[in-house]
Amino acid sequence: MKYLKILYVQVLIGIALGVLVGALFPAFAPTAKLISECFYQHDQDGNYAGDLFNHCAGDYGRGSLKKVGRVGGKGLLYFEIVTTFALIIGLVVANILKPGAGIATDHLPKENLDKYTNAASGMNWGEFFSHIIPTNIIDSFAKGDLLQILFFGVIFAIAVTKMGTAGTKLIATFENLSKAFFNVIHIVMKFSPVGAFGGMAFTIGKFGFGSLVVLGKLLLSYYITSLFFIFVVLNLIARYYGFSLWKLLVYIKEELLIVLGASSSEAVLPTIMEKLQAAGCERSVVGLIIPTGYSFNLDGSTIYLSMATIFFDAGI
Repeated sequence: MKYLKILYVQVLIGIALGVLVGALFPAFAPTAKLISECFYQHDQDGNYAGDLFNHCAGDYGRGSLKKVGRVGGKGLLYFEIVTTFALIIGLVVANILKPGAGIATDHLPKENLDKYTNAASGMNWGEFFSHIIPTNIIDSFAKGDLLQILFFGVIFAIAVTKMGTAGTKLIATFENLSKAFFNVIHIVMKFSPVGAFGGMAFTIGKFGFGSLVVLGKLLLSYYITSLFFIFVVLNLIARYYGFSLWKLLVYIKEELLIVLGASSSEAVLPTIMEKLQAAGCERSVVGLIIPTGYSFNLDGSTIYLSMATIFFDAGI
């Protein structure tokens, strides 16, 4: 019975119950969709309300601006290179395995897909970069505009470093706010099994058991690709910098299991930061790189989105 208290076990139970309810009560699908959206609509956009507080509170405002810039620059360069590798690997594997072949398209609202493809074709890079600079940061928070929030967070942190003692007191306030946001995440993630139940009940109720075969192929392709990325790409990086990937994975195994079960990494952000500091990483580096990585180093999401794009393209 003690295993029932583990979050990822609860999520797996929620998924199993969702399959049963969706199969036995298809009419429950609209309600199940509402349940799922309550928990996962925010996550799929990658928005995280605590980013500003994490950037200002990670002791990153107390250190040297030169060091912050050096570490941040290396971090962003690493994020860009490794995420690009993840994108390429995801596209290659998806084109080879073709996980979307055979998907039923009768229930897919094509007008929704057209909306996204038309938006992508009209991309204006000048407007994109100018949009990063917020005109109203309160509006940015309200809309969950992550890039504007991060941009403001960096500028705000630099301003705090110039305040001396007063800035130190302000950082302490943000540290407490950050802890409060962490607690909110822990509370919300307790209900993630309900969200998993709703998502699976909606899928089975609307598309039937046959959808599991096709979705299972996509899921299997995704996990194969992710494992290849971890044990080849990340392992080579770890070897180059002289530390063991295996020891790191064992060290954070509990967090990995929660992410696997809840399909969300937000719940483990606080404990990841705490464990890395306990392992000897500088607090300023952890406070800067980890929250930024949650926004820019989304290797798993990149693999998934690249494969999902091929998945839908093959089925349409």
